[in-house]
Amino acid sequence: MSATVEYLVVGGGGSGGVNKDSQAYYAGGGGAGQLLSGSGHAVTVQDYSITVGSGGTAPAGATDDVQGDNGGNSIFDTITSTGGGGGGHGNSTTASYRNGKQGGSGGGGATSSGTGGAANGSGTNAGGNGADDPDSVPAEGGGGGGAGAAGANATSTTGGNGGNGTANSITGASVTYAGGGGGGSNVTPGTGGSGGGGNGGSNVGTAGTDGLGGGGGNGADGGDGVVILRYLASSLTATGGTITTDGDYKVHKFTSNGTFSVIATSPSASPSSSQSPSSSFSASPSISESLSPSSSISPSSSFSASSSPAGETSLSIDLVQFCFLAVFTDKYDEKTTNYSDKYSAKTTNYNSKYSSQSNTYSAKYPRKRC
Repeated sequence: MSATVEYLVVGGGGSGGVNKDSQAYYAGGGGAGQLLSGSGHAVTVQDYSITVGSGGTAPAGATDDVQGDNGGNSIFDTITSTGGGGGGHGNSTTASYRNGKQGGSGGGGATSSGTGGAANGSGTNAGGNGADDPDSVPAEGGGGGGAGAAGANATSTTGGNGGNGTANSITGASVTYAGGGGGGSNVTPGTGGSGGGGNGGSNVGTAGTDGLGGGGGNGADGGDGVVILRYLASSLTATGGTITTDGDYKVHKFTSNGTFSVIATSPSASPSSSQSPSSSFSASPSISESLSPSSSISPSSSFSASSSPAGETSLSIDLVQFCFLAVFTDKYDEKTTNYSDKYSAKTTNYNSKYSSQSNTYSAKYPRKRC
């Protein structure tokens, strides 16, 4: 037997890119991890391995041909959210490394015309492009993409902002996840997107937020992802992760690898289910304790029983009428018997009295013969 759960699965955020001279202000921000959510996912009694994607690790400075690190994938059952793409390298001599990586959401492109990484399906957006300053000196990186919006392109004086994430209320409170990291700039760095995106910096930005899957700012690590499951408490029993209660629901939150163990299921339970049995019984009219011959019995008086589950039998019989007649008959027989006994006793007494009077009269007034 199976029950269903709601889910939120967010991949780890990608790291921002770096420069080869230990500076990172030319580099792009990291893309957010992919965000997938839904309901009605069937589960049965078994163990489900949970994988929470780690945030990408920013490469060490003073390296050349390397982009930022992609975040790890987060996995629940058949659902996989891809980690965010790393940001483009700030001043690599290889043009392709200045581009942001494709991931969940794409990493921001670096300066010198680096392009943002592409989106990767539902719950993702592309990173923004890098830009040069007016004197063609490498300067600004693009923002990483977020679950709710693409990363912004850099301008000649500002780093691109990270794309905003997406709000979700699976825990019972609205929380925004999967924001992109801001791009670097030696003038005005980009800001991180809502949902854990790290801010860009004039040297090195800030890391993405763990548990939200945010992309890292330029030169900084991405944030770890998260897996959250929610279900009607009466529908199943399960363990794993950090468990909280939200009204009639249980919520399991995983911020690291673990196991969601379904121990028992009750698939018939639903938010609209009543605690009383689904079968309904009605009888009309009610039976009075005092019955008399004048009581009227209506053929329409009936007992009905119905049950919602498929295959159950629906029963309707004139039970009230039957019970009424049975009780009435018993009382009528009892009254008839009492009346007969009383009448018989009176008749006997009358006969005895009449016979005695007749005898006395006969003795006093003998019959004359004709």
